[in-house]
Amino acid sequence: MFHVIRPEGAAHLNRPHVVVHRMKLYEDEVTTVDGVPVTTVERTWLDMAEILTVDELVVMGDSCVRIPRVEFEGRDTPLCTLGDLQRVIDRHKGKRGLRKAKLAIQLIRIGSDSPQESLLRLASTSGAGHQPFGTV
Repeated sequence: MFHVIRPEGAAHLNRPHVVVHRMKLYEDEVTTVDGVPVTTVERTWLDMAEILTVDELVVMGDSCVRIPRVEFEGRDTPLCTLGDLQRVIDRHKGKRGLRKAKLAIQLIRIGSDSPQESLLRLASTSGAGHQPFGTV
């Protein structure tokens, strides 16, 4: 099953195995990967807020903003920044999942290197309101 976004006002699309979502899509929220247009990392994160839990959004967000290790990933910049995530939240007033995204962005940390590390951090701070140990 493929999920695609058709900008508001675009022609109707009816294809098997394709779920079409009609919503506001800004030009700078689209990039290309191997010649295929796709939404940017930060826009995809916000779109996932409709179906993921807050904890799952934090895990995804941690992965988006983490600083990769060049020797393992061949890149040294994050997929996006916390500022990028905040900007996409700010520009989509009334979007489904926005409340969860606003909660999740407060818990996203740059230093988390794995989903398990993010989940452990969330579990250890659940209800405490603070982070008991830092991530490096």
